[in-house]
Order: sequence, then C-alpha cells, then structure tokens
Amino acid sequence: MKSNASRETNRLKKVLKPLGRTEAGRAIETAVEHLGPRLIRDGRSRYRALGAQLGFTRGTDKGTPERRIEVFVIDYLNRRHFRVVVAGNRVAEVGELDWQPAFSAEEIEEAEAIVARDERLRTVVRRRGVFSSAFAPGGNAAGERKIGLRYLVRRRGVAAVVAKAEVDLVEQRVMNVRTSGSRGAPNG
Repeated sequence: MKSNASRETNRLKKVLKPLGRTEAGRAIETAVEHLGPRLIRDGRSRYRALGAQLGFTRGTDKGTPERRIEVFVIDYLNRRHFRVVVAGNRVAEVGELDWQPAFSAEEIEEAEAIVARDERLRTVVRRRGVFSSAFAPGGNAAGERKIGLRYLVRRRGVAAVVAKAEVDLVEQRVMNVRTSGSRGAPNG
C-alpha cells in the first residue's frame, strides 16, 4: 500500500523516530571514546556516562532537521562535566559544563552505598522501614558532584525525616550528616 505522505514527511519520520538502545549505546561509546584522553589523570580514570537523549538542529528553510544525540559524561577525577553531541557516527560538539546535570540512578545507588558504610548513619540506614530520597544540595560549584539523601520513615501515614546526609561522589565520602533529635528536627 502506497503512503499519501509527502517526501518531506517521510524524511521527518526518519529523523524524529524514537531513540533506540542500540543507537544510544553507540552514541555513548562514541562520546566516551572521543573524550578518552581527557578522562585520565595520573594513569587512572573514573567517569560515568549518564545516558543519551535525542536532540535536533534547526533545519534550513526547506531542509530537514539533523538528528543529534546528547551524551552527558561526568569526570569525577578531573572534576568536570561534559556534554557531547553525536551526529551519526561522529562527534559534532563537545562542551564542558559549568552546571551539574541531573543525577543518574547509578549515582544515587553509589551515594546510598557510601552512606551505608558511614558509622554515623549505619544504624539509621539499617533501621526497618527507613527509605531514602535524593535531593540536590545547594551551593554546588562547577566540577562538584554532590548528592543529598534524606532518610525517612513513615509515621501515622506521613513520612518523617530521621537523617540527612550530603555525599561527595568525587571524594567518595559522606559530608554534613544531620540526624533527628527527640522532637524530629535535624540537629548537628
């Protein structure tokens, strides 16, 4: 059956199709490979690609927009965040960010594991019914990667904060621990 869609519409369908796993994986691989030498310090590297998302460039007056994939890479050792734009099989743009991209689920899990090893919070984390909720702590400078975790417990149908922690993923340590006092307000 022949489609009634115009040539332009058919071209747009190819550009606007959803981002698939294979295409996203290739884009991440291309971005990390391109950044490779920049991600090394003293012969070591510790970085994380936060995933890939679809983007487009504005087409010319009658041209089709170009399909591009954005990949955010966090370089923990060198304290940098990158945005890499991949078009097809090539890197079209690389920029160092002066802001923090949203946290990934992997980063939140890593922060929770770091907190679980901290003796100041070990009993809170192991307590029955306690769950965590991530938040972005205020005042992060460019290159920092900090995640805040609130530890809560349900009391009479309402979640109450029993502890807060700020985790520095660059330094791999817990900072600014606050636990609830007898009245439920966080204290020093």
